[in-house]
Amino acid sequence: MPQVGRSSASHASQSPDISPLDRERRVTGSTATWVLIPGAIAPVLAIVAFFGVIGADLYWAVAMGRYISKRRSIPEGIPFAVADSSEWNNVPVLAELVLALVASVGPQGLIAMNLVLVGSSLALLAWSAARESVGPVALSGAVALAGLGALATVGVIRLQALSLLPFVIMLVLLRSEHANPSPRVWWLVPLCSLWSNLHGAILLGVGVIGAYLLFSRVWRQPKLAVTIGLAVMAALWLTPAGPGTGEYYVEALTNAAAARDSGLWARPDLGTPLDLMMVLAASALLLASLRRRRPLWEYIVLVCLVAATAEATRHGVWLLLFLVTPAALGFSRRSALGSFVWSRAVTLTCTLMALCLAVVGLSRGSAAAPDPAKALLPVVRQLSDVNTVVLADEPLAESLAAAGVRVWMSNPIDAFSLRDQDAFLDFLEGRAGSDEARSAADVVLVESGTAAAKATEADERFLLNRMVSGWLVYVRR
Repeated sequence: MPQVGRSSASHASQSPDISPLDRERRVTGSTATWVLIPGAIAPVLAIVAFFGVIGADLYWAVAMGRYISKRRSIPEGIPFAVADSSEWNNVPVLAELVLALVASVGPQGLIAMNLVLVGSSLALLAWSAARESVGPVALSGAVALAGLGALATVGVIRLQALSLLPFVIMLVLLRSEHANPSPRVWWLVPLCSLWSNLHGAILLGVGVIGAYLLFSRVWRQPKLAVTIGLAVMAALWLTPAGPGTGEYYVEALTNAAAARDSGLWARPDLGTPLDLMMVLAASALLLASLRRRRPLWEYIVLVCLVAATAEATRHGVWLLLFLVTPAALGFSRRSALGSFVWSRAVTLTCTLMALCLAVVGLSRGSAAAPDPAKALLPVVRQLSDVNTVVLADEPLAESLAAAGVRVWMSNPIDAFSLRDQDAFLDFLEGRAGSDEARSAADVVLVESGTAAAKATEADERFLLNRMVSGWLVYVRR
């Protein structure tokens, strides 16, 4: 009698459908993944921890969170700023409360939060890609490239950090749903509701979800796709601002900084090491991702993310995170010529990025410098009273506001009128329009040698009082 079971087992073990590469992954992938993936993420976290600084748009949220927690009510506008912001709709209240709680233990709490968000996001991406039978070496390379390329964003702790994990969770869920549609797609609704209360990048997330629904799900389950789309859109408005949520997002996208391509809205600058690293990493991941066919909706999203990154550097992190899985699959594809070309391309990219890191390390000794607010706060309190208005450069203005100082204006810039926004940006850039900003202030704090310092020095209404830690303190005559 033929040995059916044995022959079947033998045939399965020798099945031509299973390539030697796939068989190798099944045997060694699990162990290698547990070793290589943490090894790829750890250097990224170490660099973020060492070079990380607290961004200008973070401490205003801390100050708001403390105000709300203390008074147990949401104020109209920005209570610590003198410029009119009464018509601003405060949407990210949850983010403000979370950041105030985290910051209660000091700057270390914010640094630790950022490390947890970055590490968990990269780990979740790696886990998701590993489920697609991606080789551990290729996967660790893709994760490392994405993490290092995103240092311009994740190395500066901003409100944007709160969008990292929701974005990755959304990606993992959408890719899983494309492969195996299920009722789990409904999890997008509570995710978007939570995300809308944290950060404005939810708008980008809704765009990604829309691409998936239109170019993947609608062909299989049209009624469900339309229902999910409407529910996701409705979830955006489940914030303390209610009907004003839409106006908040419009103002955030049309503020003066965005119109000037200033600050976070600036385009990538290849003369800046961190921007160059982002472009190099994104290029390597993009080329690798094109080696494997992906669903149509992913190509739509990819084109949009590339265009968004070219328009503003702040969007580069989403492009890098999106490319991890397809790039890892591309790196896993072996051929004689392909292995030669890709191994050298990755080596060259990593070498250039290492050189960029060296430049950053040599030029950013100030990254570990103490917060100027600590040295300036006693001086400001000595020179001011409850009615004194302080005009300061960012992020000093936000740090002072978090300490209880009354400032003329700070982030979020879109909370104020366009006229005041322009005046504040003119002050930061040392332009003629800065006279309007200084006219509303009693004390002006500017960093020595900046355009703002030169413009303030020429203003006869102010007198230099002292210099503290490289900052000039001007008081009204």
